[in-house]
Amino acid sequence: MTNAQQSWPPSRGVQANTEHGSSTSRRQGSSARIDRLFEWLSGFYGARMSDLWRGMDIDKVKAIWSAELSGFSNAELAAGVAGCRNKPFAPTLPEFVALCRPPIDYEATFLEAVEQANRRESGRDVWSRPAVFWASTRLGTEIRSLPYSAVKVRWKTELDRAIKAVQSGELPNEVPPHRGALPSPEQVATQSIAESKARIAELAARLAKTRSMRNATSGA
Repeated sequence: MTNAQQSWPPSRGVQANTEHGSSTSRRQGSSARIDRLFEWLSGFYGARMSDLWRGMDIDKVKAIWSAELSGFSNAELAAGVAGCRNKPFAPTLPEFVALCRPPIDYEATFLEAVEQANRRESGRDVWSRPAVFWASTRLGTEIRSLPYSAVKVRWKTELDRAIKAVQSGELPNEVPPHRGALPSPEQVATQSIAESKARIAELAARLAKTRSMRNATSGA
């Protein structure tokens, strides 16, 4: 994430809409983000921002922006803000949407996925957007073992699918925290065999002890 993007953080507790939480809390969170966004745009563009909406009900304008941007992550809004720095005039809603979600560079996102997948093992991964993370999970080990040229068709398919799934709420609009790697099937099988052998040995020892006590009793 660039310094320009970091210059517009959402206020603490203001998050992108997801499927979690009540509909009321989601609407309030979205409204608060748009308020922050309009404050930044007004401060950056000054009178040019107010001229853009002159004669219009600003609350209705914000309501439309809030609805249209409800599925956008905070990182995407920050990308839109960063893009505004190169625009001399305040953006309309369609222009801002295009800044938030510019054309996808599939090779660049693949290289990002490779790098962040390696960093994720130590909990240092930073993703440009959740969809890149979710697409990487679909490719699994192929992310690290194959070059882009070998998986570019599948990568495009999985990334496009992940983007749509995040936008529809089918997938979370956030990257889950790293919880460590799960044991491989081979490790599970090895552990299970070892545990079974230990259990059998324990039962055999208990049985031998019981038999010894019975023999001692009968001999007496």
